[in-house]
Amino acid sequence: MYFSKLKEEIINTETCNCGGGSVNVEEITSAVEAVVKETGTGKDKVILILQEVQKRLNYLPSEALKHICRITDVTPGQISGVSTFYSQFRHIPSGQHTIKICAGTACHVKGSQLISEAFKRDLKITDDRNSSPDNLFSIEEVACLGCCTLAPVVQIDSKTYGHVKPTQVNEIVKDFLNSHAKKQDHEGHDSNEDFDAEVRIGLGSCCVAGGSRDILGKLIDIKEYYNLNIKVKPVGCVGVCNQTPLLEIVSDQNVSSRYTNVRQDQVEEILLKHIKPRSINKRLRFRINNFADTFLSDDMLYSPVNLPGDVREHTLKDFQSTQVRIATLHGGMMTPDSWNEYVLLDGFKALRRCLTSSDPATVVRIISESG
Repeated sequence: MYFSKLKEEIINTETCNCGGGSVNVEEITSAVEAVVKETGTGKDKVILILQEVQKRLNYLPSEALKHICRITDVTPGQISGVSTFYSQFRHIPSGQHTIKICAGTACHVKGSQLISEAFKRDLKITDDRNSSPDNLFSIEEVACLGCCTLAPVVQIDSKTYGHVKPTQVNEIVKDFLNSHAKKQDHEGHDSNEDFDAEVRIGLGSCCVAGGSRDILGKLIDIKEYYNLNIKVKPVGCVGVCNQTPLLEIVSDQNVSSRYTNVRQDQVEEILLKHIKPRSINKRLRFRINNFADTFLSDDMLYSPVNLPGDVREHTLKDFQSTQVRIATLHGGMMTPDSWNEYVLLDGFKALRRCLTSSDPATVVRIISESG
């Protein structure tokens, strides 16, 4: 039914239903023409064209589909068929942040449908529009988020919430917006400064499942509270999934100290062992509280901060010494989505060589010989 309606709408170029006016016609045609200029006009380019147009416009307005048909060899039937068949394509605007609600077996039996309905009520998302009125959030049901032990699970962008209850949705939305704002502020302030230390926290999938996102939030909070001159840096796979969250502090003298299985209540203690707060009052307050805790709790005796560095490193080194890293060569050091860091660490070196200094036959030979 929707396929036929969309096909008729594409053929009828006299009308324009641009998804509620989210993008004006001039922007749409400009975006489509820019994409087609890069991709070409052949029928075989239809999926690529749709993907690139959606990247630019956030969804596929009917006017965009019409204009694709006007300036390429793609037919209305083909474009409506492809754009409605693949779930990656959207015909209504999507929000800035995507709330993924796991509908896998474990989450389903624990009430994921009720959670989905609760989010829709809280964000005022109706059946005819998949985003909130302010276009801030969209909801998407997914087959599995890979965190069955935390079921039911919700993921907003890359932040995961486990054991979610319908009554928590408003609290979760507020928490996400708060952490997102802090993250943006933190990234904006960390751009061009000299730091006393770089604090790395692994955000690989195992790290996140172990609670490293909570550790990241705690790091940012403590950095702000004590006005610490540090760079908090999320990094990729740390290579020790069974000992996450892993926190690494690299001083301005390039001396590394690593802490495994870190808890939120240990973050302050770990940071202030390595970095002095700028405020003398806050420094004294922490020392007094820390001194008192030593007498009131046995936890301080077994805190990772009180273990010598060689003891902490022993298990890590034993485990990692036998590893041969390929895809995770710079794991634990590099921010995974940083293009600049990847290039600085010889990223795309092989591709650059293929494109600039090797003929096709040589490239084929090198790849063949590599096995």
